[in-house]
Amino acid sequence: EINTTLTTLDLADNRLGQDVGIAVAKAMERNTTITSLDVRHNYLGETAGRAFATMLERNSTLTTLNIEDNQFGENVTLVIANTGLIHNNTISTLGIRLNYPGDDVTVHIFRSLFSMRNTTLTTLNLENSRLGRHAGLLLARQLWTNTTLTELNLGSNTLGKNGENGSVAVLE
Repeated sequence: EINTTLTTLDLADNRLGQDVGIAVAKAMERNTTITSLDVRHNYLGETAGRAFATMLERNSTLTTLNIEDNQFGENVTLVIANTGLIHNNTISTLGIRLNYPGDDVTVHIFRSLFSMRNTTLTTLNLENSRLGRHAGLLLARQLWTNTTLTELNLGSNTLGKNGENGSVAVLE
């Protein structure tokens, strides 16, 4: 039987690993009831990360996704930004902190999230994601025109003096 009532699934901190992570992502591609999925801190790795990127591209029900601290690395985080986030128009809350995308990949994330195609994201957590000056400057420019994002966590990053100044200018 198919569950038609479960809307929130929290699998955080279960050491699921790559194989279970892939299975969860594939199941979520077809799921039409779960709107909130939390798989943070599960050591999912790169292959499962790619499966989550595909899931984001295909799932039209999920509104909240927490994939924080799963050792996706730069390449997978880039795939998530360039495929899943560009094509998904239902995600409103996204947690990807501690996957260490770095400055260059985060630039792609910002471009994907703030593209004309994404009009649903209201909450983004990029805490401790190795963001640097370039990401800070781009973020500042993107926030000038963004009309949907209401909550942004950039804590524990190294935006640098110029990035910080640009980000603060948006608040004026």
